[in-house]
Amino acid sequence: MKITDHMNFTESVSFTFSQSTELDGRASRSEFWYFILFDLVVAGTLFGFGFLMGKGGQYALPIIALLGLIMPTCSVMVRRLHDTGRHGAYAWMMLIPGVNLLPLTFLLLPGHKGANQHGF
Repeated sequence: MKITDHMNFTESVSFTFSQSTELDGRASRSEFWYFILFDLVVAGTLFGFGFLMGKGGQYALPIIALLGLIMPTCSVMVRRLHDTGRHGAYAWMMLIPGVNLLPLTFLLLPGHKGANQHGF
């Protein structure tokens, strides 16, 4: 898999879904952050529809959608960490309040130029 330095929104979403089970390799900042934007747009839209539906329906649609987005989101996060030269296990730290700032910082950093132990 070849990493591209910059992807647009649609390229990022399409590529991330096609690589949703792939934890090897790297992901550029644009691929990662555009996919996170996609996650937020989907969640916000579905919470809005849920709010309009009222009772019970408020949370069902967004929760189902977010469950479907867990694997591609985790995959692109692990590959993004690989791009910065870090192990994908740092992604687990995102679940710990306060500590989650460390991997978030790694996700913001530019990737390593050239080859690293996680791919090209």
